[in-house]
Amino acid sequence: MRTTRHRRVPPLTPRIGAVPVLAAALATFASLGLGACDAPGSPAGASGSASPPAPSSSAPSVALDPAAREVAVARSRQAEQRRSAAAVDPEDQRHRDPAVRVAAARALARIGGKDALPGLRRALSDEDPEVVVWAAYGLGGACEHAREATVSALVARSVALEGPSLDQGGPFAAIARAVGRCAAPASEPTLVAWLSGPGARGRAAALGLADLASAQKRLREETHASLLQLAQGTVAEKPAAEGLLPMGRLEAVPPSVRGRLIEVAEARLADAGPLRLHVVKALGRAGAAAAGPLRKVLEGSATFTPSERAEAVRSLARLGREGQVELEGAILVLAAEATGERAAAIDPAGAVLPLAVSSLERSGDAHPALTALASLTPPAGALAPALRRVAHLRCAAAKVIAQADERAAVLTGCDLTRGGIGERALVAVLARGRLEGERRKVWSGLLATGEARTREAALELLASHPEVSDAATVLAAAIASPELGVAGTAAELIAKHPHLAVDDVAPRKKLKGAKEKDAKDKGKAGDPPEGPENARKLDGPVSPAVAKALVEALERAKVADDAEVLGSIADALGALVWKEGAAALAPLCEHAVPDVRKRTAAALGLLEGRAKVCAAPEAGAPLPAELDELLAAPRKIVLDTDVGELTLLLDPALAPVTTTRIAALVKRGYFDGKVVHRVVPGFVAQLGAPHADGWGGAPDAPSLRCETSPVPYDPLVVGMALAGRDTGSTQFFVTFARHPHLDGNYATIGKAEGPWESLVEGDVVRKAVLAP
Repeated sequence: MRTTRHRRVPPLTPRIGAVPVLAAALATFASLGLGACDAPGSPAGASGSASPPAPSSSAPSVALDPAAREVAVARSRQAEQRRSAAAVDPEDQRHRDPAVRVAAARALARIGGKDALPGLRRALSDEDPEVVVWAAYGLGGACEHAREATVSALVARSVALEGPSLDQGGPFAAIARAVGRCAAPASEPTLVAWLSGPGARGRAAALGLADLASAQKRLREETHASLLQLAQGTVAEKPAAEGLLPMGRLEAVPPSVRGRLIEVAEARLADAGPLRLHVVKALGRAGAAAAGPLRKVLEGSATFTPSERAEAVRSLARLGREGQVELEGAILVLAAEATGERAAAIDPAGAVLPLAVSSLERSGDAHPALTALASLTPPAGALAPALRRVAHLRCAAAKVIAQADERAAVLTGCDLTRGGIGERALVAVLARGRLEGERRKVWSGLLATGEARTREAALELLASHPEVSDAATVLAAAIASPELGVAGTAAELIAKHPHLAVDDVAPRKKLKGAKEKDAKDKGKAGDPPEGPENARKLDGPVSPAVAKALVEALERAKVADDAEVLGSIADALGALVWKEGAAALAPLCEHAVPDVRKRTAAALGLLEGRAKVCAAPEAGAPLPAELDELLAAPRKIVLDTDVGELTLLLDPALAPVTTTRIAALVKRGYFDGKVVHRVVPGFVAQLGAPHADGWGGAPDAPSLRCETSPVPYDPLVVGMALAGRDTGSTQFFVTFARHPHLDGNYATIGKAEGPWESLVEGDVVRKAVLAP
């Protein structure tokens, strides 16, 4: 679940009420303590009428006996796993048993694409509300190139809804989200018109507008005014924090509404609730004047949750000089209470100060406080988890103090664990100066002996350091690494900056458009190249060592069936236009994972000089082994970790194949000793990567088809991490707060319990067991 790629959720998830199976699943989560993976868009010319027929008035639904129903449901499940819309039996869509129709609609929603559209539009007219929810969800993910027709069908279906169907989480909410995700010209005016609807209707429309904002990166000025009205409330309607969600999905809001946004957001900060974090996020889009209110949130440990305070840090970091000034002031306040004992405590709030310190660009007025933090001493006899927490804070302060001085004593001695925390702080310091002389030696040492994540971070410096004249040699060695994540990182670099892979020459010139850094900054390197078009002007021949290493790494990735690395290498070969690589790439055109086929087609198109399409295998994707023995009931997993006992409550209701995979991995001891490689305060914790770097999975755990669902990502929901559609394997994440942008994009596999938000990167799962 990289917050970018590498099996992560996006960088910084509709509740289903009165809907039989999904409601039952959520009820199960409650009793337990309760893409991404999006379907591909459909090509132009997709069939299906613009408006569905009126809801069915056929004979009352009749349930089959359990055995017959399971046969019918299994039929749709197999079609879903094969990613074959043609294998969904039309008779199942017309069946009198609603569970059979639900299974068919769910399969079509997860399959997506052009072939699924007709069936999804039929399902949209069903009389059963759960079938309608699945149909709307599927249409929202498969409406590309048929946007207007799909939105027209969704709007037409909404007209016939009444009663409970209009409640939050019912069919209307699913339709509103789908209208937003389609991002058709009619989406925004339609959703704005629905904003003024009573109660749940307006809140559902706001969620749809948040999805629309993510898709098109902007909203009209009048839309902002309507959203602020919803958030402010009226005489007839209570204030709804949902009105601020869309603004948090944008880079900035129009200057004309910033003053009112600050006013409304400050009022909503008084209302505790699951969406207050997104009020903080929206406030961060209101410009420099929001810095003061955000600082109050950061300092308000008695009022605001750790997740909300962490979001205030990220928002302040977006605001330039004004945000930096307020961060410095807040750190002075927060650091005054910091001691070695506090820094070592296993406490969710403990991540806020290191995050704030890491967000500083310079020490400024906070220098004395940072100096004290960099020298914090852990309590006597502290164990590894406590030392790790102190080290995170010490190194965060040290890298700000050191700036570009890699030899600073405060930096070299910051990591009490003698591991990756200090290494990655050193990489951040090296990034601020030229990689020459002694600095080059230090960087080369990290590339040779650092942890996998350290080596990957060090490699990424090549993009912004043209003074490294032997980049091709460095990349060839990285691609040859036995750790596929290191090879994949190098391939990604080449895909973005192909000039790095030309034969080694004299120090590379800066590309046109690269900006010089502040002259006072000890000779910082120029900005990264603008892109391959600019870079190719400086190209010489592709380094034979790089080309050979890429093809060899491709073969290793084929053996491991690592979809993410396969895709990254395909991207690299395409960017280099190294035509000799076409033969090695060609077999990937028949790969079961659509993301691999898509990237292979793009690469082959560049290599062959003509458009290329890699069609899905005629027989469909292979059926997963897990189908033979699906998890029959919820199972509890107990993890013995550095923060104490944590639990996962797997529920197969929505993701039977995925939960079966996780249970099997636990049984065989896969998670024993695994490192929690990613913790984003206020967002997620993630684990399950074999080398603790976010890449890959177990070599005998092939990629799973995404079992996504239109259910919300509330706090402590567990999802499968991805590196593209249908790439889930062994990595999962646990959310710390309500994050609507994750809804429907990842397989939801259960609910977590315990102090998950107390984890920090580097914590270890000592043992994972299935409870009796």
